[in-house]
Amino acid sequence: MFEDRLYPIGGGKVRDPKRIPIVTEALTRLWEASPDLRFWQLITAVEDLAKREEIDMFYLEDNRWLEIIHELTIQLESNYRHR
Repeated sequence: MFEDRLYPIGGGKVRDPKRIPIVTEALTRLWEASPDLRFWQLITAVEDLAKREEIDMFYLEDNRWLEIIHELTIQLESNYRHR
């Protein structure tokens, strides 16, 4: 879903520095979806979701990281709206 935005044209695996604001903007949206969380609580929530899917975060490529963040953002936005 996000891979085409993370790597330069040509399909090489050289990581494009332009991916950094994509990832940080996704993290910002996630945090804004649940502003009561402290930063490390937020990161732990992402890590817990990855662990449930048996994903090792150390080796996680940014496109998969974005998918996990997106999934969690949707969950948190839904929860926050129902408060």
